[in-house]
This record gives sequence, structure tokens and C-alpha cells, in this order.
Amino acid sequence: MSPREVPWKLNKNMVVLLFQYHVICSFILSSASLSPPAIFLLQFFNSLPKHTQLLLPWNQSDSPSPNSHCQWAGVSCYSKRSFQVRALNLSGFGLSGVLNNSVPYLCLHQRMLSLDLSGNSFSGNIPQILGNCSQLNTILLNDNGFEGSIPHQIFMSKWLRKIDLGYNSLSGGIPPEVSLCTNLEYIGLYNNFLSGVVPDEMFFLPNLKFLYLNTNNLTGSVPDFPPSCTILDFWIHENGFSGSLPRTLGNCYNLTTFIASYNKFQGVIPPETFEGLLQLEVLYLGENNVEGEIPNTLWSLQNLQELILSGNKLNGTISERIAQCNQLVAIALSGNNLVGPIPRSIGNLTGLANLFIYSNKLNGSLPPELGNCTSLVELRLQHNFIGGSIPPEICNLKNLEVLFLFNNHIEGHIPQEIGRMRNLVQLALYNNSLTGRIPSEIVHLKKLRFLSLAQNDLDGEVKFELSKNFPALV
Repeated sequence: MSPREVPWKLNKNMVVLLFQYHVICSFILSSASLSPPAIFLLQFFNSLPKHTQLLLPWNQSDSPSPNSHCQWAGVSCYSKRSFQVRALNLSGFGLSGVLNNSVPYLCLHQRMLSLDLSGNSFSGNIPQILGNCSQLNTILLNDNGFEGSIPHQIFMSKWLRKIDLGYNSLSGGIPPEVSLCTNLEYIGLYNNFLSGVVPDEMFFLPNLKFLYLNTNNLTGSVPDFPPSCTILDFWIHENGFSGSLPRTLGNCYNLTTFIASYNKFQGVIPPETFEGLLQLEVLYLGENNVEGEIPNTLWSLQNLQELILSGNKLNGTISERIAQCNQLVAIALSGNNLVGPIPRSIGNLTGLANLFIYSNKLNGSLPPELGNCTSLVELRLQHNFIGGSIPPEICNLKNLEVLFLFNNHIEGHIPQEIGRMRNLVQLALYNNSLTGRIPSEIVHLKKLRFLSLAQNDLDGEVKFELSKNFPALV
């Protein structure tokens, strides 16, 4: 049969797959001319499922040489003269299969420092024999389908600096052998099904900077932190941690991010906790059972950008000292028992984008100084006891998209200046004591998708057509 008589047509993908298969076969057949590192790599690749082999990022030629593996995609060597593999990066190629029979070939590379198999679809258990790769300083197995427990053997490398096992289906506890890796700087165990208490030893690792345990089923209290705590990022949200926040968290002088929302923390927030956290930028303690007043020491955190304390049992007032945190971009204190007025000093937070203080017991009037927060995008103050009138200065918030003031005791007229807020998407003023007419300037709010002025004492005619003047209204 001549080529013209072939009853099927090769498409581009088939050509690529056949070429890759040809390259793999030619390398295996000529492995005698390869260096041991190249042979070990070929044995690793050949041990993977066939469909996975065809996804490997091959870019080698048909004429292999002893150092050819140093030009393969995903493989890096120490230098042109040293053909030893330094790192293997096969991240995000859609590879799959079980690694138990493949990892032994990787551990034959005595000087390999980094293994990155993240962003694939590998399944089964994490191979215990990975602990035999005793020179590894980086193990990235995140974003796969691994299940079962974390083998304690992978913490046998004294050089290990970064390990990421996040976004898998791992279960069981965290092995206490993690304390053997005294060079660890990064631990990522997030988004798994891990349970039990966190080993105290983990918090005493002398070089630990990044600890991500969030979105698991971990329980118990957070252990005390050593005086020499080096942690920068500490994420433990969406777990079952309980007890009080440890006072010794203040020992982490360089901490920039602490995210502990959606747990079962209770009791008052110890004032000492914040005395040493002068570098803190992000604080999330929402959706816990924390009670008592917001400590004044919190307002001394001048680098704080995001403050989330919503969904707790906090009481007392919001201090005027909040203005000292002049870097704040987001404040969420909703769903507590806070009382008193909104502090006037909040107008000094000119970079504030989101202010959520709804579902509290706040009273007093809306401070005109809120109009100075010209970066505000969302202002949610509903479900309080706020009275007085809406100050015209509020209408200076030209970037505001959401204004929720419903279920309060606000009275007086809707300011005519409301037409300036041309980026408003949602405006809810219902269930107040507003009087007078709806200002005609409201027709300038062309982006409105939600509008509710119900349950007030408004009167007069409605001098606009909803479909014509509010084309985006839903």
C-alpha cells in the first residue's frame, strides 16, 4: 500500500506522541552510551504508566550522549562539566499513576536537591522510600491525589528546607519526626484531611518561617511558641483548634500573617499577644468564640492592613485609636456585640477599601469623617442602632460600590449629593426612618443593580423610570 492509500490521517497530536515514543525507545536501546544519571532518569520515566510517559516534557535529540539528560526539560544539572542531576521539575504536566515503583530510581541520584511533582494527578500513598533521597532540600507534591497518612520517613533528610503536600487527600496525624528537620523553613500541609493535635516540636523548629496547616481537621490547642520564634506566615484557618490564643504568639516578632478564622478559639484575646507583633500585616480571627473587648495593644500594630474579627462574641467599643493603624485596607468586625458610636478617627484611614461593622449594637450618628475614606468600595453598617441623618459627606465616596445602611434608626432626608456616587452597584437603605422625597439626582446612579428604599417614611412622586434610568437594575 502506497502512502497515498493510507486510510487514516495523522493529526498533530498523534505525530507528537509517535515522536516521543520513538525518542523514549531510542534512548532505552542506546542506554549503554548514557551516563548513570541519565539511565536512572530513563528508568524512572519508563516505570511510569505509558499514558503518562507520553506527557513528559521531552526535548532531547535522537543521538544521546552521556550528558544529554542535562538538556531535557524539567531536568537541571549542576554545571556543564558536572552531569549530576540537581533538580527534577515535572510540575503541572498532568502526569498520573502511583509512584511506589518509580521513586526508587530518583533516590539513586545522590546529589539531587529538589523534587517538584506538584500540579499533577499522582495517586496512592506517598512512597515511604522517598526518605532514602537523603540529600533533598525541597519536596513539592502539592496539588495531586495522594491519600493515606504522611510517611514519617520523608522527614529523614536533615537538609530538608521546604516540603509542600497541600491540596491532596492525606489523612491521619502529623508525624512528630518533623522535628528532625531542623533546617525546615516551609511546611505546607493545607487542604487535606489531617486530624489530631499538632506536635509541639513543630513550633520549635529553629528556622521555620512559613507554616500552612489550614483546611484540615486538626484539633487541640495551639502550643506555646519559643522565645526565638522565626515564623513569618502562620495559617491555621478551617480546623477545630480550641482553647485560648497563646500569649506566646507575641514571641514571633517577625510574624506578618496570622490567619486563624473558622476554629473554636474562646476566651479573651490576651493583650500580650500583640505587644511583640509590630510587623503584623494580616490578622484573621473571624468565626470563633472569642469574647471580651478588643485589646488596646492591637491598635498599636501600625503595619496592619487587614483586620478580621467578625463572627465572635466581642463587646465594648471600637476605640478612637483605630486611626493609629493607618495602613488598614479591610476591617471586618461584624457579628459581635460591639456598642457605642463609630469612631470619628476612622476618617483618617484614607486607604480603607472595605468596612464591615454590621450586626452589632452600635449607636450614635454616622460620622461625617467617613467621607474622607475616599478609597472605600464597600460600606456595610446594617443591623445596628445607628441614628441621626445621612451626612452629605458620605456622598464623597466616589469609589463606593456597596452601601448598606438598612435596619437602623437613620432619619432625615436622603442627601441630594447621592448622585455623585456614580459607581454604586448596591444601595440598601430600607427599614429606617427616612423622610422626604427621593432626590431626582439618584438617576445618575447608572450602575445600580440593587436598590431598596422600602419601610421608610418617604413621600412625593417617583419622577424616574426604573428601566430607563437604571438600565442595570436587577
